[in-house]
Amino acid sequence: CGADASVELIGGMPAFELQDFSDIIGDAQGCDIPDVAQRGICVAQLRRVRKFVESHCIAWGWASTTPHCKGRPLSPESVTSYDLCAYVLRPATRQRRCSFVELVADTPQPADWFVSHWWGEPVALFVACLLQHAHDRRLGDAAPYWICATALNHWDLCGGG
Repeated sequence: CGADASVELIGGMPAFELQDFSDIIGDAQGCDIPDVAQRGICVAQLRRVRKFVESHCIAWGWASTTPHCKGRPLSPESVTSYDLCAYVLRPATRQRRCSFVELVADTPQPADWFVSHWWGEPVALFVACLLQHAHDRRLGDAAPYWICATALNHWDLCGGG
C-alpha cells in the first residue's frame, strides 16, 4: 500500500476515496486496542462488511487490485481481501490510522477463533464460511474471529500492527 498522503496508490491504482463509512461502522465509537490478540471481529461486524461490499462495489465501479486480476471490474462475489483492503479497510481507517476492528469496536474483542485464509479468495465466500461456522456452533452475532486483514493496523504493519 502506498505512503503518499495526498493520493494513496495501492498496486499502482488510486485507493477509493470515501468520506462516509457509517453503514459499516454502525453505532461503534471505536477504541484503542493495543494488544493485537484482542482485535477479533464479531459476526455482526462481518455481516456489515458483507452488506457494505454488496451495496457499494458495483455502484461505485470498483476494479480489482488482486495481483493476477488488476483492473478488472468487480462484482460483490469477486471482491478479494486485496480489494477489501484497498476500497474499505484502509480508506475507512485513514483518519484514525488504526486497525479496522479498532474502528468498529467499542471495547477489546478477544477472539475465540483464529482464521487463516488466502487474500485472493472472494470475501463473500470467506464471510459465508464464517457465518456458517457461527451458525453451526450456535455462537451468535457477538462471536469474535481473529482475521489478519481486520485485526492488523495497515498503517503500521512494521510497528506490530
